[in-house]
Amino acid sequence: MRNNWIARQSTAVPLAGMLSGTRNLESTRSRVTIRLAQLAIPCALLAASHCFAADVALSGGLNPEAVIVGVATQWMAAAPLRVEPASALRYGVEFDVLNMHARQARKYGASNIAAIGVTPMLRVEWPRGDHMTFVDAGIGGHLLSHTSLQGGPNFGTAFQFGEWIGTGLRFGPGMAYEVGLRVEHLSNADIKLPNDGITFASLRAAWHF
Repeated sequence: MRNNWIARQSTAVPLAGMLSGTRNLESTRSRVTIRLAQLAIPCALLAASHCFAADVALSGGLNPEAVIVGVATQWMAAAPLRVEPASALRYGVEFDVLNMHARQARKYGASNIAAIGVTPMLRVEWPRGDHMTFVDAGIGGHLLSHTSLQGGPNFGTAFQFGEWIGTGLRFGPGMAYEVGLRVEHLSNADIKLPNDGITFASLRAAWHF
């Protein structure tokens, strides 16, 4: 009887540790998600209430593991943060939906992963008469429909931090059209392992209204 009691106790201790670790992980994920919402919601409200420019963009990109397509909208604040003789610094927020399609068929993982994201962003613009060049960057977060892609990364968590940097050209009547190139990265910042993440380049085409 004593040996059985000792065996049960020795089994209970690791299980208790595992349960405690799981609760701590869930608590960390909840804090991160809440923090992201605290950041994104004010940005979204600010952009929606003080914006004069918005766009709808389509994107397509790839890397060795996946083909990524997306649709996004950006809302930019009316007043620049800073104006120089030849440039302006603007800020806003981007809302996007992505689909990552696996390029390799494998037994495990999803063949498609959908993602929705919110990303506060900055953009430096250089007007040149009938066209405008720009460089922009953003840091935000995404929620994934699955955490593992066939033949590709294991993201570890549904929540992913996202950051990107891009460059492009605006042109046409009223600077209504935009084309650009972007490099984007998603990962969970080691909230949970594995944290393979994904990095990809994409081409974008946007219409401003």
